[in-house]
Amino acid sequence: MKVQALAKVATNPELEKLITKKDEELKSLARKNGRHFASKNQPAPKGDKLPPFLRDILAGYEQLATEAHKLLQPGTHLPEGQLEAERAKERGKKLEGQIFQLEEQNKHDAYELQNHDSKTVWNRIFLALIITAVIFVGEVVFNAKAFEISGENMLFALIISFCISFAVYAFSHILPEKYKKLETPREKWIFTVTALVFVTSVFICLAFLRSYMLAQHHVSISPVVFVILNLFLFVVSVFVSSYLFPTKEEIKGSFHNKRLHKAISKRAKVIEALNTELEELKKYMTELAQQIVRISYYTENTNKRIEKMCQEAVGIFISINIATRTDRMVPDCFHEELPTGDFRHLINVPYLKNNA
Repeated sequence: MKVQALAKVATNPELEKLITKKDEELKSLARKNGRHFASKNQPAPKGDKLPPFLRDILAGYEQLATEAHKLLQPGTHLPEGQLEAERAKERGKKLEGQIFQLEEQNKHDAYELQNHDSKTVWNRIFLALIITAVIFVGEVVFNAKAFEISGENMLFALIISFCISFAVYAFSHILPEKYKKLETPREKWIFTVTALVFVTSVFICLAFLRSYMLAQHHVSISPVVFVILNLFLFVVSVFVSSYLFPTKEEIKGSFHNKRLHKAISKRAKVIEALNTELEELKKYMTELAQQIVRISYYTENTNKRIEKMCQEAVGIFISINIATRTDRMVPDCFHEELPTGDFRHLINVPYLKNNA
């Protein structure tokens, strides 16, 4: 990543070796020049200026500063850092926008779900199916016994009994659904009476058929018994379906709520992933800013170190020159402000003030 590339520049081993080597060479040159000019008693005790005698030393440190500037290239890090920061900032805004939209959708769906309980609907369906299934199985077995006496095998009797009982079972679930859609009491009364007459007529026919079959085998059971028993089981099944079994709208709503739950859960995972990415992006931006600051300080510190090394070399030149002069004089230019090289081109870190 960009931060890792910048980290190599903040502590440049190649530059450190260059500075150390060049400083040793220039200080050695300062000693040599100090002795050389001292043998001629230069600078003169009065009237001479010091810079001409330090030309090689000052130029050497200025050249060192220039080479350091080329290696560090401090002027490129700010624009690159700004471009990288802008890209990261735009990405951060997009992530925050996506997170906000997903959270708003989850809030909306959660508000829609707060008054709905999908488990209740499915529990009612399960309970209604269990109760009516028990009635259905009992009626199948009861009818199968009656049809078995007709002389057919048990499998055929079970098939006949299953078909009849299933028709009654399905009809007991259809009636409550149709009844709930009626609006006026008159319509409901007419529907109820018609349904009872139809079902009773069917049960009467089946009851006479069973009684006839049983009579063929000298078993006498009144058809009224079969009619009453079938009506009782049918009415129980109708009431169970009416009070427990949910409507189509409730079932559709349950499926809709289930989809909402899944959507909320899916969005929550996406939000978590986006938040993680956003945190990593913020961390990266912080590291990027810190690294640019480190580079800035490293550049500024390098400039000051080279300037200080230059002053030390000038001091060495002066001390060697005084110690080895034959006239034992101290030139008055040594008391003036010591000259230094021009290192201002290395200081290229104005963003420390503007964007600290």
